[in-house]
Amino acid sequence: MKTKIFWVLLCIICGATLQANGNDQTENKTDFACDLKTVMKQVQPIANELSIALKKQNEQQILLLVQKLKTELGEWAGKPEKEPSYYMPASNKQIHTFTSAIQYYDLYINFIKKHMYKGNGEWKPEKYPPQVSPMLRFNGYLICGFSEILDYPISNQAHLKTLLVESADYLCRQQLDSGMFPFPDLRGIDKNFSPTLERFYERNPNAFANNWVIQDDGSGGTLFDTGVCGVAMLDAYKITLDKKYLAAAQKAADYCTNINLVKNWNYNAFSVWLLAKYFAVTQDTIYLNHSVQNCKLGVLPGLMENGRWVDPHNACTSYHVILTRGMLALYQVLPQDHPFYEPLKQGLFVSLQNLATEINNNGYSTINALSVLVTANEMNLKSADIDTAINIIINAMFEQSQFGTTQFKARGDEALPLARMVQYFKN
Repeated sequence: MKTKIFWVLLCIICGATLQANGNDQTENKTDFACDLKTVMKQVQPIANELSIALKKQNEQQILLLVQKLKTELGEWAGKPEKEPSYYMPASNKQIHTFTSAIQYYDLYINFIKKHMYKGNGEWKPEKYPPQVSPMLRFNGYLICGFSEILDYPISNQAHLKTLLVESADYLCRQQLDSGMFPFPDLRGIDKNFSPTLERFYERNPNAFANNWVIQDDGSGGTLFDTGVCGVAMLDAYKITLDKKYLAAAQKAADYCTNINLVKNWNYNAFSVWLLAKYFAVTQDTIYLNHSVQNCKLGVLPGLMENGRWVDPHNACTSYHVILTRGMLALYQVLPQDHPFYEPLKQGLFVSLQNLATEINNNGYSTINALSVLVTANEMNLKSADIDTAINIIINAMFEQSQFGTTQFKARGDEALPLARMVQYFKN
């Protein structure tokens, strides 16, 4: 995700896609681009007003403007900006076992250590030059996954715990006094982020220092890495009981409470996730209240009745998963007599059902969906559709990774969903 993403553009730069209901829409790209320009002009004033309403936390205005946005987007409401790439495995039944899941995780750890680990707690893709700072979210996701898999009989647990501690210490060294976990300065390095970072540098060169971006650009994008890494600090604390990790998590949580709600719903969901997790560890209701408020105003209003988020960016499955994960974390800790409990539960139900239906109809597009589906499957949100979707993802993952061959391959951000896969077979 780019450090600076104007939600106006997110709502607009969209593409025809295969929806969860199975409708396959294709259009000529030239005509499609012309249509998007029209949509841009229509929704920009609404998006600007929504930004102000979110900053002021004006619930009535937020709800009103989202409905206006949905109307103006028309057929684009709830359609992902990019057409997903699906993979349907040969079977949607459970064909793998706890033993094969453990074997998979062992292979995964060996693969990412060989291709991403630079030593001293630093993880970075091979394509990044030595002088470029890493994306700290990778460290964060790895710590989250490692902390969960340590409960199971993987090979060399002691070594994995050492990697976890090294990775957590690396994050602590990078955290800013503000509590923010910075983003790498990828200008000229990564084509996905470089243009946005170049524009931000032109406006505010002081936001860049020592190969890092050390300030938010107003989009709320710093909530991504700060949210992930804050949760990772909590997981490191639960494994080691070292209070320096809890202190780092608190700094990150406090940072999230001081950032205004933004128009990109999934950025807000990172704060919901971290604040709920921090409450789970500390029982400090200040953070629970912030998590509720951020979800109530900054996540749930964008969710349509069919279980998809209204804007084309957050309608993408990868962001749908991030949003659902934040809601799930809050649902797990929210008292049942809380007035937000039932609205949250209903939102989760339609979001999860939409996600499961998409996967069951079309196939797997992101492994990260596995994390939220397994979590839901162990709660009072489980369903036969969710169970089928879980097995589709697992079976597709085994096939695509070339498990059982010398060509096994994996991605760095899979540590947490893979740990949930092991958990699924164990339970």
